[in-house]
Amino acid sequence: MRTRAFVLTQGSLDGVYDRAYIQHLVGGGRQSAISQFAISGSGTVISFCTDATIYQVAHCPPASLLTFDVEADAQAGMWQMKDPVTGTSQGRFSVAEVDGEKIYLSAGTSPGDGSQVLTIGVPTVAGATTFTSTGWSTNGTLDVTNATSTEYKMSMTDAGLQLLDLTLGGWVPQRSIGIYSATQAPNTFFTMRSTRIELLIGARSSAQAGFLHVGIVD
Repeated sequence: MRTRAFVLTQGSLDGVYDRAYIQHLVGGGRQSAISQFAISGSGTVISFCTDATIYQVAHCPPASLLTFDVEADAQAGMWQMKDPVTGTSQGRFSVAEVDGEKIYLSAGTSPGDGSQVLTIGVPTVAGATTFTSTGWSTNGTLDVTNATSTEYKMSMTDAGLQLLDLTLGGWVPQRSIGIYSATQAPNTFFTMRSTRIELLIGARSSAQAGFLHVGIVD
């Protein structure tokens, strides 16, 4: 039986997650970020690696490690990230449990600059495996994906049919075992997945920045 519910107990938030983050800027344009983060201390601390290199959070350079306190929000199932020095709220998030797997979710207006942001975090698992999925993208398409350890092929349907035929890169030392580059010249993406959810996100500072596909693994 498939179950879906928000995590209500703070101690159950802990985990290491691969993060796909897209941002619609106030002045126009889109941006992406691909990284790993961790929730620890029985759900009381959240640490993001903000380095331009996609490090495992355990290998993140100290200057690129951003850490916030986590507190329960007034709304059950929501959690506040707060600056550990000033106590200022840095945003809210929730964690949904899907078939026993925790998925991090955050969306809304950034307190820092007013941009619109969406973040999905999936548990870190080896991602370069064979799977099929169905889902959607921020381009308004319905998507069917077929992936192997070396290829990521996706049919995207809206008014017409678009095809992606991406080549997966190999694992890079100190990068999450679940994050792989996916390229089809001149486009570059990154793919990540858990056992239930797979994501394809446009590379930062590329023509595909701000693109996100979410698929449910069959």
